Amino acid sequence: LNAHGFTIPSDEQGKMQLQIEYERIWELTGESTRWLDLARWGYLENQDKIDILRYTDPDFDNFILGRNHVLPFPFVEVDNNPELEQNFGY
Repeated sequence: LNAHGFTIPSDEQGKMQLQIEYERIWELTGESTRWLDLARWGYLENQDKIDILRYTDPDFDNFILGRNHVLPFPFVEVDNNPELEQNFGY
């Protein structure tokens, strides 16, 4: 079954997983811990899951896979340590 560009699981386990993920959106957003939960579920490392987030959350419209789930190292730290490479995209 296809809905809004992504496939809804047909098995009961997949449906339950999707329901749990959906309920956690509402539960964790108010607690400011949703980002950690998205990382735990693998949403920040998978383009298909990012596309689902884009549909449900306009804050992800500009999300760039491989860049936006990390912060840049302070430039002074990169300058002081030649072994340290800046995170991608910064």
